[in-house]
Amino acid sequence: STGTVVEIAPRHSIGAEFEYWRNRDGEPNDTYTDFRTADETVRTESRFDNRNHRDNYSATFNYIWKIDTLGSQFKLIADYTRYTSDGDNSYHTTTCAPGTLRDSLYESATGSVYDILTADAGLTRKLPHGLTLRAGLRYTRNDMADKSRYAAQTQGTWLALPEYSYDQHYTEQIGAAYASLEYSAGRWELSAGLRGEYTSVASQAFGRSYFGLFPNVSVSRALNALRTWLLVAQWSRNIERPAFPALNPARIRISDYSWQSGNPSLRPTYIHRFSLTAVWKYRYTLTVGGNLHHDLIREIAHRDATAPDAVYIRPENHYTENHWFVAASVPAKITRWWNLSVNAVGVMQRIRLNSTDSPATHYLMFADATCSFTLPAGF
Repeated sequence: STGTVVEIAPRHSIGAEFEYWRNRDGEPNDTYTDFRTADETVRTESRFDNRNHRDNYSATFNYIWKIDTLGSQFKLIADYTRYTSDGDNSYHTTTCAPGTLRDSLYESATGSVYDILTADAGLTRKLPHGLTLRAGLRYTRNDMADKSRYAAQTQGTWLALPEYSYDQHYTEQIGAAYASLEYSAGRWELSAGLRGEYTSVASQAFGRSYFGLFPNVSVSRALNALRTWLLVAQWSRNIERPAFPALNPARIRISDYSWQSGNPSLRPTYIHRFSLTAVWKYRYTLTVGGNLHHDLIREIAHRDATAPDAVYIRPENHYTENHWFVAASVPAKITRWWNLSVNAVGVMQRIRLNSTDSPATHYLMFADATCSFTLPAGF
């Protein structure tokens, strides 16, 4: 990697950076499975050998104009990343039952090219009366091309398996405009923002476009003059788009009887997040809130109709999944040299796989404790 920053004037600077990395690996995987009944045992032994190499190129450019000495500035940043991945995979499976022996040999060649371009122009402006304005425009283009060729050996001859092969192209473009206003006065701190996004998606299987508004509000109030008691309320609407691996339809063997793949038809997840937090002495916190998901992406296991003993796993959208939580953070000084920090979170999940399902409820508890010790002087 290499980069530079140049001050072209007292309040103007430009910067650029380039980075490249390459990775190669091999992942041989040997497995065996026994199916036992009262009468017989069927053993399957397999070796899956994956050889992959990946290249990543990225370049970034930015321009900054410091408008005044109060912190106002205009910033333009653009970056481009290209990621390529190629894999050669071979699979050899032998199934042995009393009186029978079945042997199979097949291979696949996969390739992926991901191109990601983003550009962001943002303005931060310090205004009178404790106000700060932030506004900008952003553009993102994600382009994904995945292909795979499968073949099996039959009586010494390699034959293509078109039902397992694919050539998938997926392009996503996102244009966004955003603005937020921050205000601070006395015991109050407030901020509110709004982002509008227009998204266009195109692939061989489908094309779609959609618009969304994503507001956010945060209010904090100090309950005493020393600000040792604080209440903070927050609410926002968010979007999480599926990651590239979740969209890639490549089949990946996990074992002789299971495999996983991506799902190019995944929809983004929309989330309402809200919380109320009490803070005491800047360290002790108690938070209650909720994260309400629509179309949350989860991995689902299915039976393969062509192989009843096998399952395949792929990501799909849940209709709704709501998480209601209580969280506490309690640091304590046990002695002059021993500090203890305890964190605990309780969650109630309400899940509906489909719109016609009744909600399924799950309760979760997480807790951790961390100790730190101050060692004697000169240790």
